[in-house]
Amino acid sequence: MEGQASLSLAAPVCSVLAYSEAVAEVIAGEVQRGEVHSVFSAAANLLFQNDFVLSLNACDGVAVPNGLRLSAARGAFPFSALRPGMPVLLGAWHLHIEGLPWSVDLRHCPRWRARLRCPPQLEGGTLVRNRERLRRLLLAPELVRVYEQQGHPLLALMQAELEGKHQLPTRPEALAERLAGWGPGLTPAGDDLLLGWLAAGWWLHGSEPDFLVTCQRLVTVAAARTHLLSRTWLTWAGRGYFSLPLLRLLESLAEDDEGRLLAQAQAVLALGASSGYDLLCGLVLGLTSPSLQP
Repeated sequence: MEGQASLSLAAPVCSVLAYSEAVAEVIAGEVQRGEVHSVFSAAANLLFQNDFVLSLNACDGVAVPNGLRLSAARGAFPFSALRPGMPVLLGAWHLHIEGLPWSVDLRHCPRWRARLRCPPQLEGGTLVRNRERLRRLLLAPELVRVYEQQGHPLLALMQAELEGKHQLPTRPEALAERLAGWGPGLTPAGDDLLLGWLAAGWWLHGSEPDFLVTCQRLVTVAAARTHLLSRTWLTWAGRGYFSLPLLRLLESLAEDDEGRLLAQAQAVLALGASSGYDLLCGLVLGLTSPSLQP
């Protein structure tokens, strides 16, 4: 990607390096008012009408499907200055935070691809080998111990499922009822499992009409049981949009290259305290789910 968004001359030095293709329509659309929803050291979330959330991420942060990646480091401006409730303007290719000397022009800003590209044909043997490679990684004793020490709320359940001792329902709506909102944190473990499951479904089915209905039903059930941010990322997953680390892992499933697969898996494992592990578990379980088999 080349170029970056231009910056207001009065603003502190922080530009937008790139943004997700998924939010291009809103960025280019009519100007709308919103507000700062939440602020962290390396991310902030802006809330607009119809519960649309735009995420701002530090330069080394995760490229999420609803995100802008800034040149700012963790803890630097604008994260150090943003406060929940601050008014925001977005649209006509501009983002402006009222109350801060910061405004960016996004007209020439590059974008990254966030939607999964499925291969024209899936080679069954390759997919099975890669699924089993991921399953072995997730059951590795040294990795399991890390999450045991964290007191992971779903670890025993996930281990049982990965070992073939099935306890979770197979019907998508029932799965969402069981898992959505389960666990602490910005994205509860149960939600991350569901997102991984949706990723498996998109890899196996793409935008097949019946699968899109399944996505809509699962997300509708889950949305009522979790909070805004997690609901946002589940909604994007239901449309086939994923964070870059997960997207790259999904697309490596088509290749019989164990080294590349495990490298991409490690990048996913690095997401959050346990989110990456939960996403991978959901992906592996989805790839074996009876309700997702072609």
